Amino acid sequence: MLRFGTIIGVIFAGKEQAERFINDCNFHSCNKLGSVYTSAERRACWGDKVKDGLVRVSIGSEPAEIL
Repeated sequence: MLRFGTIIGVIFAGKEQAERFINDCNFHSCNKLGSVYTSAERRACWGDKVKDGLVRVSIGSEPAEIL
């Protein structure tokens, strides 16, 4: 990806794996995507009817070394 602004979805086996991924990465945790910083969220924790392992990652514009 050459530009920021992309959102990708990753489905893990379950809630624990998804939360571990978010916590182990140096992402900002949020409930609204689209910041200049890379952020991730597990939508199911907000009550949405999606798989527990779904993580949405919003790609920011910070240097890769920070992540």
